[in-house]
Amino acid sequence: MGNGVSGKCGNITLTAQWTVNTYTITFELNGGVLNNAPTEYDADTKVTLPTPSKEGETFAGWYDNESFSGTAVTQITNGSTGDKTLYAKWTLNTYPIKWYVNGEELPGAATTVAHGNKITTIPEVDLNTYCEGSDVLAGWIAAPMENASVAAPANLYKTIEDFPIVEGPQTYYAVFANYKE
Repeated sequence: MGNGVSGKCGNITLTAQWTVNTYTITFELNGGVLNNAPTEYDADTKVTLPTPSKEGETFAGWYDNESFSGTAVTQITNGSTGDKTLYAKWTLNTYPIKWYVNGEELPGAATTVAHGNKITTIPEVDLNTYCEGSDVLAGWIAAPMENASVAAPANLYKTIEDFPIVEGPQTYYAVFANYKE
């Protein structure tokens, strides 16, 4: 009659059927790399967000906005709904640069340089302290030598322009040459 059920008399079993809503996850990597990342989720599932990588930079978190304001997002919690776009924030790595003279670290000369940049200053070496006789500082090399007072090796850095772009921690060793007039 007015209930929309007609036909047989007696008990009726009704079974509800539904599908779980799924939502997309989009990762804006800003130059980074991310493998095996989830691409969707549902309200019943907690998703721990993966960590991407980027050469020369350190991952500083996922954010739900392009300006990286607020708190970093580490997971999508149970009960969440809606498509999500997450933005990777990066911090440029800096690396230590150390300078050695005659097997000892040159006091006060250690510096840091950001990834992808060049060294901007070469430390001064007091020849009266570190050299004998008519030795002069010929330049710097990236690997220690048995005898730091030799003819100039092929990979000698003499001027600031000679040094390579920094892509990790660097250590340089003074090379002296005997100067004769």
